Amino acid sequence: MTTEATTLYENGLVWQWMPRTGRPSEPRDFAGYASWFTTSGETISAVGHGAVPQDVRALAATVVDLQGHAVLPGLQDSHIHLYHMGEVAHYVDLRGTSSFDDLSARVMVHAAKFPLADWLVGFGWEQDKLSSCARYPSRADLDAIPVSRPIYLWRTCFHIAVVNSKALAVAGLDISPHPAWTQPVAGGVVDVDGDGVPTGILRESAAAQVLAAMATVEGGIDRPLLTHCQILGPDLLEKMAALNVVANIQPSFVVTDAAFAAKRLPPALLPYSYCWQKMTQAGVVCAGGSDAPIETSNPFQGMYDAMHRRAPLDDPRECFAFPHALQLYTLNEEARLGEVAPGFQADFVVVKYDLIESDMSKLLANDLLQRVFVQGIERYNATTRPP
Repeated sequence: MTTEATTLYENGLVWQWMPRTGRPSEPRDFAGYASWFTTSGETISAVGHGAVPQDVRALAATVVDLQGHAVLPGLQDSHIHLYHMGEVAHYVDLRGTSSFDDLSARVMVHAAKFPLADWLVGFGWEQDKLSSCARYPSRADLDAIPVSRPIYLWRTCFHIAVVNSKALAVAGLDISPHPAWTQPVAGGVVDVDGDGVPTGILRESAAAQVLAAMATVEGGIDRPLLTHCQILGPDLLEKMAALNVVANIQPSFVVTDAAFAAKRLPPALLPYSYCWQKMTQAGVVCAGGSDAPIETSNPFQGMYDAMHRRAPLDDPRECFAFPHALQLYTLNEEARLGEVAPGFQADFVVVKYDLIESDMSKLLANDLLQRVFVQGIERYNATTRPP
């Protein structure tokens, strides 16, 4: 039988949670900092306050000086598109485009940079930023761009795209009116223009259908998960809680989406839009994700947005305190992840600042993240990373 080597981490501010006293959805409070901990292989083996006992130090094969930095539990992203993050690196970057001329110029620059690309594919436009009337780009807009290749431009959500006539021709699609486009679609509506041609806008009621389907299932190994949860209602909250549905939320959406959502939603729905506190109070467990590359993959940005929610017509009562924002990205994998505590997996991050005592703007500091450990192995170090 082999004994796994012990590593001692000392001189740190090691985040500790208060014990859970209620439902998993309820906020866990900060219990103060420990000053040292040990890992044995992939597992945290001990945590302590004050001076390191001599018997603990004697067992350590390696000692790491944390230099007064804070240690947080390992951060998880509940919804991220890794493939798309790599893929969009080769796309026309349309994030932040502020006009149709800007969009056209970016496509032309990309076309000149990649003259051998068969298609010009882009990502990141938002209709509310392209014009004051929030008009969607159209096939005619793209046809006006002086390139001869097919153009395919994704909206920032990756659920809507606009193409030019060349792309439609290559795909063999007929854009003439067809009776089928005007027929009702189960669970939603397909918008069409005055000539009966689809505009590309879909309106869904899928969330209620998914919850209804969940209620018919006996139960499984994994807990049911509902992603985004942007626009709900009291009836859906009750059903989600009753079915133990995990709400996979993206805190940054409230900043980027709320401005145009408030213009389009009925007033009665606004209190149940991006309503994370209401979810928590209803007994729904929330998990934080980025939906990258839709939003930045930086979890600290997600925490900041969960705490501040600076958006038009937003309800400040839905803001989270820092411990609750951190909880979104750490807890609720029970006794496996989310705590720097004995028996938990040795996943943790070292950050430069004490986020309890510091201004919360430090969450966005470029030098915040210092080190990342996964299963006890250092995977990132700010001082040794390539330039």
